[in-house]
Amino acid sequence: MLSGKSILLKASLLGLLGVQSCGTDADFSQNGSSQLDGYYDSSKLWSNKTIRVCWDDLSDSNATDRQYVRDRIRDTWERHSALKFIGWDECEFFRDEDIHIEVDDVGPHADGLGDDISFTGSMTLNFTFRNWGSSCTSSTSQRNNCIGSNAIHEFGHALGLAHEHNRSDRPANCTSPTQGSNGDTMVGSFDRDSIMNYCYNSSYNNRLSAGDIQTIQQMYGTP
Repeated sequence: MLSGKSILLKASLLGLLGVQSCGTDADFSQNGSSQLDGYYDSSKLWSNKTIRVCWDDLSDSNATDRQYVRDRIRDTWERHSALKFIGWDECEFFRDEDIHIEVDDVGPHADGLGDDISFTGSMTLNFTFRNWGSSCTSSTSQRNNCIGSNAIHEFGHALGLAHEHNRSDRPANCTSPTQGSNGDTMVGSFDRDSIMNYCYNSSYNNRLSAGDIQTIQQMYGTP
């Protein structure tokens, strides 16, 4: 899925659709502590910690979902780092935008890693789940979990984080295929609980792990 510096990071996320193939908690515990973990590309970090976000579609029909995404990013990446996300309004052709979000019924993805996303394209999120991820429509809470988890994961890529399961030290029982661009910096040991890890032992992952927080603070500083 790599094409030069423009990469498609598909997010058939974690346990949301059962894409992961992992061992038990006991299996993971034999591979060391999950404290102080992460995987990122240090060459793709944003130099400006105030990042402008815009939406391609500001229709009334997705206003609640757009606000939910904004709240989840505020309560995760923004709360635990020195990053600030501003704007969240409609994308304008003649205005520089850092993260351009499109809404489409496809697998959520980011068209770049870190600050590459401001040059290579956009981020795509799914709010309807008719053609992709139909299991996300089983209940209102499950739909919200899907939207939130996808958004946190894709923003992780937009900040420079690679997939945790791409790490060279991942345990043998994490068999999800490597995907997307690799990082150049590993923080601590493999993090089974990372929002960036497809090998996650739960039905979904809708929060940052302690390792995610440690890593984003190493990348961008503390609040």
